[in-house]
Amino acid sequence: RVSCTAPVAQSTSVMPAPLARATVPVSSTAAATGPFEFDPSWRNAIVNIFCTDNYSGSVSSGSGVIIDPRGVIVTNAHVGAGELFASFPPPPHLALYDCQVRTGSPASPLYRADLLYLPGTYIEETVKYLYLPDDKGYVYGKDDYALLLITERTDPKAKLPANFPYMPIAEAVPTAGESAYVAGYPATFLGGIAMQRNLYMTVSPTTIEAVKGIGTSTAPDLVSFQGTIAGQHGASGGAVVTRGGKLAAMPTYSDNRDIKTTDDMDLNAVTMSYVSSDLEAETGMSLEAFLAQPDLKAVAERFMREDGKRYQQMYANAWKEKQGIVLPGVTY
Repeated sequence: RVSCTAPVAQSTSVMPAPLARATVPVSSTAAATGPFEFDPSWRNAIVNIFCTDNYSGSVSSGSGVIIDPRGVIVTNAHVGAGELFASFPPPPHLALYDCQVRTGSPASPLYRADLLYLPGTYIEETVKYLYLPDDKGYVYGKDDYALLLITERTDPKAKLPANFPYMPIAEAVPTAGESAYVAGYPATFLGGIAMQRNLYMTVSPTTIEAVKGIGTSTAPDLVSFQGTIAGQHGASGGAVVTRGGKLAAMPTYSDNRDIKTTDDMDLNAVTMSYVSSDLEAETGMSLEAFLAQPDLKAVAERFMREDGKRYQQMYANAWKEKQGIVLPGVTY
């Protein structure tokens, strides 16, 4: 099983794709709802998260969705975790990653973002499996979400908008047989130069085949579908859009490791109901309550000051232990 982030080249410092095991079907017989028309304005809430490894020169690309007019982006943890290293090692040393939030088609750099939240359980499991020869025991999709806050423009002279276009969260989990659209920045068959210069957003109609649990769960944690062109690597963290332009789930991983054509892509998307319930289990706040906090910039600063530094150190220790990589300015 593979994630839907699109790396161009392997880097010794870049985090690996998350690993997983099969999920358990929960529902696959719900009544279908018919197709609906995609509103082009919904594209404005979907972004490309593009990171360059400053030490190896490799790049990675994923997707995200703005879900709050203050510029909050929800994406997968295996996409958003790159932001952990946008200021690590600490100045004056060169940071591992340079990450940009890009918009439009082709994607163009417009914003920079800070981490608001990343589940500690995701970091612990990912670091635990670094450099292991197989994925036995790792559960795909579990805790695989992150929240970012747009904090500045890539042009330092430009101002942030007063309000960002955003996509509201769906109130209900979609059902099997329901029509939806998958939207994001797929890049499976693109090279590095093409991803940097000619990466286009893709929107593809689909029908949800099943609702699943993550691991042994019987909760509606995932929705799945097959063979959608928008479901390639790079679509991680993008949008599964249901009727009314609501964000119901995020493309996260494929059941098929050997992906040669679109038909090979069995796509699983983490539902927003899972994100909210897991966030509440981790923090005591549902997604709605988390977004209701008045000073999100202070929340982001506190996260990096406390949890973020700990997660950075966990990765740094693993890199040193497993590959002998010693980063400048880091205390071991």
